[in-house]
Amino acid sequence: GVLERRYDLNNVIAATALIILLFDPAQLYDVGFQLSFVTAWGLIFITPRVVEWFRRHHPRFRPRWLIFPLMISIIAQVCSMPLIALYFQRLPVISVVANLIIVPLVSIAVIGIILLLVAHLIWPLLGMFVGSLLNQLLNLVVYLLGVLGGENIPLIKVGDMPPWAVLLFYAYLGLMVVSLKSRRIRRMALISLVAIINVSLVGGLVGSIQQPESTNIYAFTVPGGVAAVVKQSGANDGDLIVTGLAGRDYEIDDRIIVPILEGLEISRINSFFVVSADFDAIDDLVRLAERYRVETIHVAAALEKSFADVVRAIGAESEAGRVVLFPKSLPTSGDQGYYPSRLGVLANLGSTVVLFTDRMEPQQLTLIPRNGQQSLIFCGRLDVESTDLTKGSLWPDIEQTRSRLLALFSPGELAPASVYNLDKLGAVKVEISQSDSTPVKIELLR
Repeated sequence: GVLERRYDLNNVIAATALIILLFDPAQLYDVGFQLSFVTAWGLIFITPRVVEWFRRHHPRFRPRWLIFPLMISIIAQVCSMPLIALYFQRLPVISVVANLIIVPLVSIAVIGIILLLVAHLIWPLLGMFVGSLLNQLLNLVVYLLGVLGGENIPLIKVGDMPPWAVLLFYAYLGLMVVSLKSRRIRRMALISLVAIINVSLVGGLVGSIQQPESTNIYAFTVPGGVAAVVKQSGANDGDLIVTGLAGRDYEIDDRIIVPILEGLEISRINSFFVVSADFDAIDDLVRLAERYRVETIHVAAALEKSFADVVRAIGAESEAGRVVLFPKSLPTSGDQGYYPSRLGVLANLGSTVVLFTDRMEPQQLTLIPRNGQQSLIFCGRLDVESTDLTKGSLWPDIEQTRSRLLALFSPGELAPASVYNLDKLGAVKVEISQSDSTPVKIELLR
């Protein structure tokens, strides 16, 4: 623009994305990168068309001083909303109002930073004076961010959103923007919107009628191991099993486990099992138990002294009486429930037996009681690849892996249906239904 050359903002933002990805290609999968460029591209694509539509229907329209700031805030929110729902399963209610306050202040702050640099080059003392004023503005921005973006702001929980729904939203948003110039396209967009809404309502109604009650298992990788949540479909409470948790220099409960539980809409933990954990990670588990009002913490016997030391160190003596140590052997009966042992925690869920363990050798698979039921294994570490013994696998050496595991069992003996090594897969959802047609459905989570 300064050189009086024609330019296209699409080229500018595309070049920016290209430079960033050349230096760090993994940024493509970063939530901040996706939100920034989706919002910026949305503003570039939508804003000129909306402004032109306003000017055509309202000749006296003054977008810069009247509606333009509100329009920009709404467009930014609409463009970022699907990704926020996809990754965080919730939407902030006051984002549009917050943008109207924060964005102008940040813009002034950017100008202030440029003035600060110029003032410092002219006279360092003048730079200190300008910096003292700018510091007050930045403190105000930080304060307002805490007020308008803190934990107490109202949120809309939207649940788990499939990626195809996000792509459909953006495609339809583009159609709606293009329809501003064509009455025919506008009619098509309106008719298709009504059709999509009706199909969604009918599909949700049919799904709620036909869907049988099921038990869902969500297994995720955490630092050093696995965290698994067992809950009934539609319930807000569940059971938590943690294996192999390793300590970090940040609070694992707040940074990792709590967001997982909130994403699954878990407000209460009924049973809490700790198979193994580093000493530095035990304080995270104690805080987690306090936060979710856990009545009993089932702990492996090897962690007894470590738990006692941590409880005393952080002043949580009330938690000491809630700790119950594991028994030392697996059950031989088929009663439903949880059975902690030296192998891990075995969950007998009726049609399916699941073992959550930290470390397993293939030979230990033969020790798991199945009683004719379908068995699943979730491991933090396993010396064979994750495999489904009946339906194939993601890994190229599946035939060799299946042969190794099946060779451990006597002829006619029931082998586990699936063995999942979470170090390989990252996150797995298992739906155990009462339906005879598909009693177990397994899917990889993003």
